[in-house]
Amino acid sequence: MGSELHENVRASLEELKNHGVSLYAIGYVVVLLTGPKNSNVTDSQVTLYRGQSLSALCPYDQRYKEDVKYWCRVKGELDCATIVRTDFPLRRGDVSITDDPSQHVFTVTMQNLQTQDTGEYVCAVDNGRNPLYMASLLVQPNVSVRSNMVSGKEGNSTTAECLYSDIMDDSEKMWCRNGTPAGNWSSCLTAEGERASQDRMDLIINTWSRTFTVTMRHLEMNDTDWYWCIAGDKQIPVYISVLNATNTCKLIDSHRFTITHI
Repeated sequence: MGSELHENVRASLEELKNHGVSLYAIGYVVVLLTGPKNSNVTDSQVTLYRGQSLSALCPYDQRYKEDVKYWCRVKGELDCATIVRTDFPLRRGDVSITDDPSQHVFTVTMQNLQTQDTGEYVCAVDNGRNPLYMASLLVQPNVSVRSNMVSGKEGNSTTAECLYSDIMDDSEKMWCRNGTPAGNWSSCLTAEGERASQDRMDLIINTWSRTFTVTMRHLEMNDTDWYWCIAGDKQIPVYISVLNATNTCKLIDSHRFTITHI
């Protein structure tokens, strides 16, 4: 496989774009379809949430009808690790593959997606190990944040943006300040309908984009703390840092970090 596969994989992605392949997300299912040449091509990165499922339809030319098809995950620069094949294994964990030679398409289904499933995957035919299509998959937690470190100048305002998946649509949305021990919130702002206000805080829910934003106004130095975006029983932390009005140079980029889910 080696560098030859790597070159084929990258070449196949360019071919994918040149042939106008589109990615369509329909609920929890993602379908790969070939479109007309020079059609508008959507981003090759598909975003789903934890627990959802993906179905990738991989069309192929009739000359590959009798060949083995497989689904692999790109590993590093020079390798693509096979997960399932139409000969063996047809299933591995929550991933399965089926072939429909009469329709010249094979289908890969990934169920109960987790954040560690994020990566690049390839539909391929085991005939010289030629890739057909590549898809970049991003799996997000049921609750996430746009940024887990937010800062604002003393006396000004700052905003944190929380994101949630469709399965959390009917869950209660809250913004809570850290307590000791963790989970014993010292104070919470709970949404009533699509908005809520309390003291110097406003919470607004956008059901279309599945986000809720919290704006903290007239920031004080003692507002610096950990806060939590909460939807139902899922939660994700955000650190609010208030900068001294007379010295705004104390935010150190090296302190930044990333938290994917709780």
